[in-house]
Amino acid sequence: MLFIKNYQNLSEIVFENYTKYAEKSAFSVVKLMCESCLFSYESRRKAIKKFLNIKTRTPIYFNEKTLLIPTKSPRNYEAIWFNYFKILKVINLNKTVEIVFNNLTVLKLDVSYYIINKGLANAKKIITYLEEKQQRLFLENSY
Repeated sequence: MLFIKNYQNLSEIVFENYTKYAEKSAFSVVKLMCESCLFSYESRRKAIKKFLNIKTRTPIYFNEKTLLIPTKSPRNYEAIWFNYFKILKVINLNKTVEIVFNNLTVLKLDVSYYIINKGLANAKKIITYLEEKQQRLFLENSY
């Protein structure tokens, strides 16, 4: 998955080779994705806030292929959720940003580069935390 956004009272879910539509908001789709991975959106958000001190626009980690970052407050209808693991590059265009994905799909966002960069940095914090936690568990169990 590349990104999820609200589109004419639906959510548009864009994948590498196709697009799906759901009769739910983008935020509702993200919450359902959480439930399908056996955790709630709120529990994941609270854990990230507690352990990593990320308080706003919290990225949500699902697995090694999906880490979604919201462009605005998740409950904001205009929030778009994009997948950290599918980004090729981010282009700063002064007051807007273009995200280029691995398959060269371009997502134009009406948000500042600072906001996107902060989301990317927060996503990296989550990945680093998970990698370090996994290493510690491996070392503890290797004796």
